Amino acid sequence: MSIEWARIEPQEGEWDEIEIAHYRSVLEALRRRGIKAFVTLWHFTNPVWFSEKGGWLKGSNAKYFIRYCEKMARELGNLVDVWVTLNEPNVYAQCAYNWGAWPPQHHSYSQALKVFWNLARAHRRLYPRLKQMTPAAPVGVALNVVSYVAHTPHRLSAHLSAWLMHMATGHLFYALTGKARHDYIGVNYYFRTRLKTLSWSLNPSFVDVRGHGRETSSLGWEIYPQGLFESLVDLARYKKPIYILENGIATDDEGQRVRFVRDHLRETLHAIKEGVNVRGYFYWSLLDNFEWHEGWAPKFGLVAVDRKTFERKPK
Repeated sequence: MSIEWARIEPQEGEWDEIEIAHYRSVLEALRRRGIKAFVTLWHFTNPVWFSEKGGWLKGSNAKYFIRYCEKMARELGNLVDVWVTLNEPNVYAQCAYNWGAWPPQHHSYSQALKVFWNLARAHRRLYPRLKQMTPAAPVGVALNVVSYVAHTPHRLSAHLSAWLMHMATGHLFYALTGKARHDYIGVNYYFRTRLKTLSWSLNPSFVDVRGHGRETSSLGWEIYPQGLFESLVDLARYKKPIYILENGIATDDEGQRVRFVRDHLRETLHAIKEGVNVRGYFYWSLLDNFEWHEGWAPKFGLVAVDRKTFERKPK
């Protein structure tokens, strides 16, 4: 689960105690049922007042995020089993500041790098504070890990593009923060991406594989379970426990969903048998969710939700 910063601090320095009590009641309900709480402190969204100050483009703004996180540690820390400071900072930097898909819809590779760097610095500063305040709770991040492959194997630029994207999404964050500031490795894995080449702007050229004999989700993501095994083996280099924090598929075909989960769990078991220290697996998601710029159309959930009556039906 995640905590929405804007609900907790709707105005700078003003805490909404009713919202804090709501999250506390949710965590207490989990505790009563013997369910461990993995709590994400930031999942792409920011308070309006924070954005008006420049958001993550301004490195000094990290102090506001850290203040909010410290507040959550004081108020809720005794009910949290594992902290996830940031969810997919690599995806946020790309989608909001390079590709322009999310607010503030910028198209600047340099800004995306700056935002990514500022998010990494924020985690680096936050880690010791959370360890001091809630020493029993492991602290880490969730990174989106993609299986990148050269679409044109005879072109060196395609291989270079795949390697650079692999390093940027899978390892750069740990290089910037230092692996000592991670108690575990958080993995979000969904698909394989084929790359043609790298442009002068350092943006790779992606290949749409729909209609080319490869199984995809309803979002056009190529399904490649072996990529999860490969990613787990690759990330084992950090010698940390690994949690698969997101793995799922957008589909209206429940048979396809069953196969997806089965095949990815099989690859997870394969990694465990090879000695990778995988400690947990989370399917994304329990409910059909709001998928950012894709809206409500993609169906990731194990449970369907009627958006008019809010009735929930297991699929």
